Amino acid sequence: MVLTEYSDKKKKKERKDSIETVMSLIEFPLLDQTSSNSVISTTPNDLSNWSRLSSLWPLLYGTSCCFIEFASLIGSRFDFDRYGLVP
Repeated sequence: MVLTEYSDKKKKKERKDSIETVMSLIEFPLLDQTSSNSVISTTPNDLSNWSRLSSLWPLLYGTSCCFIEFASLIGSRFDFDRYGLVP
């Protein structure tokens, strides 16, 4: 089966010429721009809360009263890392 649209060589050449290059691969206009707000300002309390929220490993509070329950989650029987319970 021959497609009539592509069987004509003239139409195939015209189709190639109609393709336009939108952006060159060498140019990265977003990386050349500098951001005007490049200074991060926050309070130590906000930074501490952000680090606790974004921590990959939970902190172990061995002196708290609920450490017994928390320690059982870290063990191999209830591995909450494997089940995706770590924030």
